[in-house]
Amino acid sequence: MVPVTASRRRVNPAARQEVADGLVSIRQQQRDARAEAEAWYRALQAWDTAREGGEIVVGAGPRPSKTSRMQVVGIGQYGGPPGGAIWYTKVRLPHAWVSESAVAALCNTDPLLGRIREG
Repeated sequence: MVPVTASRRRVNPAARQEVADGLVSIRQQQRDARAEAEAWYRALQAWDTAREGGEIVVGAGPRPSKTSRMQVVGIGQYGGPPGGAIWYTKVRLPHAWVSESAVAALCNTDPLLGRIREG
């Protein structure tokens, strides 16, 4: 019996195609990862922000009757329900808007992200 060596063995065409597809897939994954990293880099450099929020009303039930013992004093109109406004800033990232404080905390803890943010 003659031993089969690498130089004499024939490669199955299906196996060859599977290896080629795997290499293409790995290269594509690397390209996709680079594109994703570039998008994050640009988003952190741009720091595109938007302000969101609005008025809140706490206890918006009916006004207390004049015969009640306690009178609740609200912000704004006297005798109305307590209310106020909450505003927050968000940053545009590649896939979503995220709270600016959360992104800033991440940039402050990661030295690489901090350097990107600083320019």
